[in-house]
Amino acid sequence: MVDAEDLTTSQRAILFIVAKLGERFAIDKLYVQKAVFLISKLAPDSIPIFDYEPNKMGMYSPDVNLTLQREQDLGLIEGLKITTEGQGIIKQIHNTPNIKQIEEAFTSIRDLGRFDILYLLYNLYPEFTVNSRISEQVESYKLQSLTIDVAELKEGHTTTHKTDKGNIITIKKIKNVINIIDYSDGNHGEN
Repeated sequence: MVDAEDLTTSQRAILFIVAKLGERFAIDKLYVQKAVFLISKLAPDSIPIFDYEPNKMGMYSPDVNLTLQREQDLGLIEGLKITTEGQGIIKQIHNTPNIKQIEEAFTSIRDLGRFDILYLLYNLYPEFTVNSRISEQVESYKLQSLTIDVAELKEGHTTTHKTDKGNIITIKKIKNVINIIDYSDGNHGEN
């Protein structure tokens, strides 16, 4: 049986990242690679720096794949799903400082979908996309965004905003949290 103390900081960080990604959507090694890269930029002290290189799918680190393989060998992940033993490790490390930093970084990107993450990384770090076979596909995607002045939004009130793609989003502020309560494609007019 593996204990958290038996794992390197990198192994603990990647195990936690896989768990957090798995809560949001079906994942594969491509998204683990991108998430580790992004977390290392958002919370640089939380995870040891991996050497990344431009690859056919963008930024890639062989060390990330080796770490994933080691975690599979230890029985902490199967496929890219956390096993019962892996969940036990996550419980042990959840309150450590670097894992808290990773969790905070995930909070800042929690609304980004799989392709949003790729779009963001390809635009922020183009030097890692020179060999990418999916650059055109990623470049043709447009991140849906909007800007909301939350200082002007009163507690409990709703407001409607138009995204850069013309979609209509209705939001409500509850205890300093912005909640999306309605979404339409913009063809139905504003509510």
